Amino acid sequence: MSRRLKEIRYKGKASPFVDLVWDLKHRWVSMMLRYVALLLVNLFTPLPSIKNWLYRRLGYKIGNKVFIAPDVFLDYIYPEKISIGNKCVIGIQAKLLAHELDRLGEFRYGKINLEEGAIIGAFSLIMPGITIGKNSIVAAGSVVVKDVAPYTVVGGDPAKLIKRLKK
Repeated sequence: MSRRLKEIRYKGKASPFVDLVWDLKHRWVSMMLRYVALLLVNLFTPLPSIKNWLYRRLGYKIGNKVFIAPDVFLDYIYPEKISIGNKCVIGIQAKLLAHELDRLGEFRYGKINLEEGAIIGAFSLIMPGITIGKNSIVAAGSVVVKDVAPYTVVGGDPAKLIKRLKK
């Protein structure tokens, strides 16, 4: 099976699912170590500055004065695809997913970009390829499937515009 995966990949005919299997097969050790490190960071690091420093060491791009609440799930398979700007807040049990495998078997991944001053509410889900604009707010429990414009408040499942903020 692995020989077949290699042949398909090198002929340029790889399906997204085959790419996922190939990628996971060769990165599983680093992924598992990163996952354990993330669990330890979430459980035993009370100071935001130390937590952010540790996240940066794991490959995430995190700006200054960022608060990441306990039990936040940052995608540990593709940490390089998550970028958090300065002065952002991420609420408890929010999830930032840089990849997904949908019901049709299509594998998608994309960069998640939180611009300066973005606030993500508790229990929110940010899907792959999303940009949260400057000083925008995502309400608690929202599922964000489209980009959020700067200075807006969005909420719901899927997230829709609630209000525009003054600049």
